[in-house]
Amino acid sequence: MNDIVKRTWTALDGDLVFDIAINRGPAAGVPSTATIRCQSSGPEERDVVISEMPGPFDFRFRSGCHVNGALQLRRHTHIDGVDSIGVFADIRFGIAGQHVDTHFVGLMAVCPSPAA
Repeated sequence: MNDIVKRTWTALDGDLVFDIAINRGPAAGVPSTATIRCQSSGPEERDVVISEMPGPFDFRFRSGCHVNGALQLRRHTHIDGVDSIGVFADIRFGIAGQHVDTHFVGLMAVCPSPAA
């Protein structure tokens, strides 16, 4: 059985959005994912599979918004004594001509691990 938990992370005053789906369940074949979109680019979005090996990506949207880096699934991340699953990010992002690029390194989303 799949146990999907959804989280959202935003930046650039809500213009850059990561819709994250963390698969907490043991079933193979359904990966954790992030759908990345720039709100000012309309329906344009990109998908990234999140695994325990960080996968690099580099996206540029029509609006000039860009994001690159890597996302990594981290199991057994302890937050306030609770065993959790986290999505760790090492990314750079910005909007051409409007913002200086920002470098974000840290947990983007977390959820409690399923009970054993």
